[in-house]
Amino acid sequence: MARKFRKNIIKKTQEIAPFLILSTMILGYFLVLNILSIDNLNRFKYSAFDIGIFDQGVWLLSTFEKAFVTVRGLHIFGDHLQFILLFVTPFYWIWNNIRFLLILQTFGLAIGAVPIYLLAKQKLKNKWLPLIFSFCYLMYPALHYLNLENFHPSALAVPMIIFSFYFLENKKYKPFLTFLFLALICKEEIVITAFFMGIYTFFKHNKKLGISICLFSLIWLFLVFKVILPFYNDFGYIHVGYGAFGEFGKSPTEAIFNMIKNPAKVVQKIATEQNIEYIIDLFLPTGFLSFFSPIILFLSSPAIFLNLITGWPYAHSIQYHYTIAIIPFIFFSLIYGFSWVRKKTMKIKKYNLNKIIPVIFMVIFLVSTIYGSFEIDHYDTSIRNIDKLFKYKIGEFFKKQENDKIRYEAISLIPDNTSVSASYLLLPHLTHRKIIYMFPNPFEESYWGLMYGNFTPSTPTLVTDYIIVDDTVSDSEKESIIDPFINQNLYEVIFNETNVIVLKKTLN
Repeated sequence: MARKFRKNIIKKTQEIAPFLILSTMILGYFLVLNILSIDNLNRFKYSAFDIGIFDQGVWLLSTFEKAFVTVRGLHIFGDHLQFILLFVTPFYWIWNNIRFLLILQTFGLAIGAVPIYLLAKQKLKNKWLPLIFSFCYLMYPALHYLNLENFHPSALAVPMIIFSFYFLENKKYKPFLTFLFLALICKEEIVITAFFMGIYTFFKHNKKLGISICLFSLIWLFLVFKVILPFYNDFGYIHVGYGAFGEFGKSPTEAIFNMIKNPAKVVQKIATEQNIEYIIDLFLPTGFLSFFSPIILFLSSPAIFLNLITGWPYAHSIQYHYTIAIIPFIFFSLIYGFSWVRKKTMKIKKYNLNKIIPVIFMVIFLVSTIYGSFEIDHYDTSIRNIDKLFKYKIGEFFKKQENDKIRYEAISLIPDNTSVSASYLLLPHLTHRKIIYMFPNPFEESYWGLMYGNFTPSTPTLVTDYIIVDDTVSDSEKESIIDPFINQNLYEVIFNETNVIVLKKTLN
C-alpha cells in the first residue's frame, strides 16, 4: 500500500514538474523585471515620454474626464490608436498608481512564455524540451529592452499575438479572433501583422476565415487612418511627417509605389551597417535557427521590413519598442523549425544522426541564448552583470539615495488638483492631474501637439500654479523663463536644494 502511494506521488510529481518549473521561471522573470522597472521609476530614470503620457491619459479616463493629455498636447488616442488602455483604466479604480502600468507590462510579457510552452509541447510531443523554448524567450534580449524601455501599451501586443497564434494553431477560432483584436487595439501598425495572419489562416487553416481577417484588416486600416485618428486630433496619422516610410513617401500607397519603381534604392536603404547589426541582434540570441521555419517567420516580415526602411532612427535597434510584432514569430518559428529538423532526421539512423542533429540544434540554441545575454542584453538583465543585479538593484530596492529624497520632498510640496510644469524626469511622479506640462511648456512650445509644424492645438492654460525643475533643465531656459518669473514676482521660490527648484504662483 505504501509503495503504491509512493508511486502515485512520484507519478503526480513528474506530471506537474514541468509546469512547476515553467511557473518558477515566469515568476522569476516577473519579480526581477518588476524590481528593475519600478526601481527605474523610483530613481527618476523614466521620463515624461512615454510613461508620463500614458499615466495621465489612463488617469483622465479613469476619472471620466476628457482624455486630452497635456503632457503630449494631444488626446490620448490622437497620437497612436491604443484602445487597449480602455481595458487598463478600470484597474485605476482599484489601485490608482503609475507603477501598475509597469507591473501590467511585465506580467503581459512574462505570461507569453505559457502559450510558447504549450505549443512546443504539442509540436514536439514532449513536456520537457518546451521548457527550453520558454526559458530562452524569457532570456531574450529584445524582450528585456522592451520591458525596461519605459512603458508602452504596444508592448501588450506581444502576449496578445502569442495567444492568438496559439489558439489559431489549435483551431480555437473564437479566442484566436479575440486575442487578435486585442493585439490590433494595442497599436495601429499591428493591422499589417493581422493581415498577414489572415493570409496564413487562408492557406493553413480556413479559407473563409482567412479572407474575412484580411478584409477586416483593410477596413480597420481605413477606419484608423481616415476616421478614428482624425476624430481625435483633427489631422490624422501624424507620424508620416518625420519619415514613417523612410524616403519613399508620406503614405503607405505612395511608399509602395516608389519602392516598386526603385528597387535598387530599397536595397541600398536596407543594406546599412545599422540594419545589419539590428538583424544580428534580433536573430543571434536564437542562433539564427528561426530560419528553419520561413513560413512562420514570414509573419514577422512586415514589421522587420518597416523597421529597416523607416526614417525613424529608433526603429533600427532592438533597444526600443519596435520589436513587438517580431518577437512572437521568432519563437514560434524556432518551435516549428526544430519540429521540422526532428522529423527530417528521424529516418537517418546512420551514426545516430537522428538523435545527434536535434541535440546540436538545441545546443546551438542554448549557447546562442547565453551568448546573447552576455553580449547583446540590457545592462541590468545581462548574465554578465548578475552580481550587480542582486547587489545594487534587488539588494537596494527599498533604499533611497539622497538626491532622490530631495526630489520626493520637493514633489510633496505640490498639492493635488493644481496645474504644474515639470521637467521631464520629475513629471511622471505628478501626472494624476488635469493639467501638467513638460517644462518649458506652456511658457515655450516644446514637444507639444504635432511638433512637426502641421498644426498646434490650443494650450489649456498659459501659466501653471507650480513649476518644478531639476538639473536636466538648461541654464538658458532658467535664465529666459524662471529667472524673469522670480524677478517680476510672478512666482515665489518655495524650495531650492541640490538643483531642484519649486516655484509657486503668487496671488497678485
